[in-house]
Amino acid sequence: MDQRRLLELAHRGKGAPAEHHHVAPSQPDYTTLPPPQQDHARARQILAQAGYPTGLTLTIALGAADAWHIAAMQAFKEMCAPAGIILNLNVMPGPSYWEVWDKVPFGFTSWTHRPLGVMTLELGYRSGVPWNETRYANPAFDQALDLAAATLDVNERRKHMAVAQKILQDDAVIAQPFWRSIFSATTRQVQGYATHPSLYHHFNGVWLT
Repeated sequence: MDQRRLLELAHRGKGAPAEHHHVAPSQPDYTTLPPPQQDHARARQILAQAGYPTGLTLTIALGAADAWHIAAMQAFKEMCAPAGIILNLNVMPGPSYWEVWDKVPFGFTSWTHRPLGVMTLELGYRSGVPWNETRYANPAFDQALDLAAATLDVNERRKHMAVAQKILQDDAVIAQPFWRSIFSATTRQVQGYATHPSLYHHFNGVWLT
C-alpha cells in the first residue's frame, strides 16, 4: 500500500497518510513512528513463505455510500496486483455494509474521529470489545493500552502509546490508507467558528459581525 498515492487518488490529497495503527496526528496522545513503505518484492516473499508462492486471491467488502471508499479500494486493488494479490471488491449498499461491517473476514470501514487515540484503541482493538472488527487479541497490546489509559500526563502517555501503536503496526492488524481532511464553509459574517474533526457544531464562541 502506498498511502500517499491512495490519498491523492481517493481524496485529492486532502488529508494525511496513515501508519496502520489507527492513532491520528491530530490526537494529542499520538506518537510519530517510522511510516510503513510499499514493498511488492517483500510482499511476494512473505506470501511464498506463508504457502502462497503463486499469489493469493482475496475479497474485500465495502459500502457504496461514499464514492471515496470505492476509489480508494479500486486503487488499492491495482497496488496489490504486483505483489501477486488479486483483490476482488464486494461493493454493497451503504446500509447493507453497516449490518455486517464487524462480521466480514475482510472489510473497508471508515471510523468517526475520537478526541484521544486511546479512546479509539479501547473501542476497536482491546481484546473482546464489541467493536473489535478484526477480533484482535494480544495481551501485550492490552497491557500497553492499560498503561496509556491510566496515565494522565499526555507527554508520559505518548510513551505508552508508542508501544501500543508499534504493536499494532508489527502485528499487521489493519492496513490503513489515510486520514481524511474534512471541510465546512461560512460567510465572512461568522466569526470564531472552528471545524471540529467529527463535524460537531460548537457555537458557544461564535458570533456574527
